[in-house]
Amino acid sequence: MSQNAHQLRSLVGSNRWDGQPTTEKDIEDVLRSAFAERASTDSDVLLQVWPVPYPATILCHLDLVTSATLPHWPDVDGIVHPVEAPYLGQGIQVSTRGVEDGIELASVHLIFDNGEVALVMSIEEAPAMLVSRVLPEFMMLSEALRIDGPDREPLVGVLPVGQIPEEAPWDFEETGTA
Repeated sequence: MSQNAHQLRSLVGSNRWDGQPTTEKDIEDVLRSAFAERASTDSDVLLQVWPVPYPATILCHLDLVTSATLPHWPDVDGIVHPVEAPYLGQGIQVSTRGVEDGIELASVHLIFDNGEVALVMSIEEAPAMLVSRVLPEFMMLSEALRIDGPDREPLVGVLPVGQIPEEAPWDFEETGTA
């Protein structure tokens, strides 16, 4: 951990989210929390992402699960729409938003399911501002990943039949000039 803390030393003195200066202890505490989460999670991969230059992090999980354990997507409390990645094929994105104690929270999940096994990539629920900072890199990660099974065949997702809304999840209004 001391090597990781040393690499983040440049953050010492920068203002935290509350306006107070970041200390070495702040950085060590955030790193310790990730190690504790790693010890207690069942996730195959856990990434601690630092989207802003102070100790405010987001955890991203990558899990391989059997397709039978996935929910029926129309029943999920979130916005569901299709996504595609070069190696992982077609999948879905499930985005959630909510407010707790006056803080707007969000989470994003990408699911690439071939009918037998699925890769579930998740940005944990966190303040929406932080999630929005992580999302572009998270999407780039999904575009760079390739998962091969024991038989060396790649996991290539397909859209779940009848579970994706046909209408666009958001209304866009065209204004201005081109």
